[in-house]
Amino acid sequence: YRLRRDHVRNLVNFFKNKPLGAISAEDVRKYRQQRVGPKGRPLAIQTINHDHTALIHMFNVARSPQFGLITDNPAAHVPKPNPQNERDRIASGEEWKRLLEAAAPHLQRILIVLYTRGPRRGELLRLEWPDVDMQRREITLRNTKNGETRTVPMTPEVYKVFTELW
Repeated sequence: YRLRRDHVRNLVNFFKNKPLGAISAEDVRKYRQQRVGPKGRPLAIQTINHDHTALIHMFNVARSPQFGLITDNPAAHVPKPNPQNERDRIASGEEWKRLLEAAAPHLQRILIVLYTRGPRRGELLRLEWPDVDMQRREITLRNTKNGETRTVPMTPEVYKVFTELW
């Protein structure tokens, strides 16, 4: 809710009192171009895309049979660029070895779980012992980014980490 509220607030601040039917695809492009973050720094493309998605949704609601306020969705005519958030590589075996050796002992365990099983940092930090099934060698990650719970099998290295911690 908080994030959606922020997206809507940004949109309202930009479009102010412009009538809904007067907003054009060019206005949406201008919105995307002017969107900057704190201290004037450019925002990530995905952040701007989230605002854009909220705007598309608002226009779709206004266009729906329930409201019928407009006949077209100008925001849908403006492409959302691919943020290209994909990881372009992972650490090589040598890089991983150096990182693990350089890390403090208490961080080595965290790094092993993160590197070999791939949970997000928050998912790992929220992990509690009831989420660790040593018998089945599985970790249950709750409150994930998409709100779903998922179970991840332990590798022998991860099992060793949890055995040491237990």
